[in-house]
Amino acid sequence: MRFLLCISVAALACLTGCSDEPEKPEAATVLPDAPITAEALTQGQALYVKACLQCHQYDGSGVPAMQPALIDNPAVAGEPEHLIEVVLRGMGGTDSALPPSGEYAMTMPASDSMTDTEIANLLTYIRQAYADEGPIKPEQVAAVRSKLE
Repeated sequence: MRFLLCISVAALACLTGCSDEPEKPEAATVLPDAPITAEALTQGQALYVKACLQCHQYDGSGVPAMQPALIDNPAVAGEPEHLIEVVLRGMGGTDSALPPSGEYAMTMPASDSMTDTEIANLLTYIRQAYADEGPIKPEQVAAVRSKLE
């Protein structure tokens, strides 16, 4: 009886493993952009706390008449190149900075001493947290930086 049971199980295993159709590999998920890593978001958040939080607030709401909100901000959700330029040049206060909007009293200092990766991680965190937008890559920061030099 055990012999017949073993033969039956072996035959069933063979039949389920054998078919005319070749086994299809699982489809790989191919994303157009590299995924946002937890490490990049953690570093970006730490940089935000260090360099941006005081003016733009923890929740990205800004300070009315002083610093703009990052939530629903077209610059945050818009073209990455403009946002990168804002961070690299700053706004108001120096000749090399972008002109201030006139709507806010404070100026934004340039963050050009950060590395391309640091700026990419910072802006990826900001875009993810406040605009649900995709990542910014260090190569994009390098390209904007080289145009400004």
